[in-house]
Amino acid sequence: MTTADRPKRYHRQKLLLALTGTALGWGYLLLLVLTSASARLVEITAYSPNPYLHFLLFGLALGLIVQVYALPLSFTSGYWLEHKYSLSNQTIAAWGWERLKGSLVGGVIGLPLALVFYYCLRTFGAGWWLPVGVVLFLFSIVLGRLAPVLIFPLFYKFEPLDKGHPFQGASGSWPARWDCKSRACSAST
Repeated sequence: MTTADRPKRYHRQKLLLALTGTALGWGYLLLLVLTSASARLVEITAYSPNPYLHFLLFGLALGLIVQVYALPLSFTSGYWLEHKYSLSNQTIAAWGWERLKGSLVGGVIGLPLALVFYYCLRTFGAGWWLPVGVVLFLFSIVLGRLAPVLIFPLFYKFEPLDKGHPFQGASGSWPARWDCKSRACSAST
């Protein structure tokens, strides 16, 4: 394999893994819909008469199953392939910690959104989509403003760029360099 072929092979393998992940995700959904697996999961998580708590327990169980189900492919794509092509500096423990942090942040963000969705579904019936759409629109605006300040620092370390650096922002934005966890890091402003 020549040096010029390496990027093509890497991206082909990454695409194949992404398509496999999509196919497995659809397979998982079909398994839930076409079998009694989702009904059984509802029975297992029925610990509370409160419908919101039951919904959260069901969602948590579903999320944990998805995480376990997707772990081998995620490991192959996010750790093994990156190391095979010498693109990552992370240890297995660091990779696992990043995944755990991502899941926790996703849970903190997704929990209120899931509760709003369930509330609107129960309250507004067939018109649930309008209040959910409004909430998601407003939430995306707020998240777009808060993510660089609250979420990105959980995953990256930022350092000011040298004065006169080509990436330094002219509009008063705080220029930064992302801490490189891989050999393919980039700058952000």
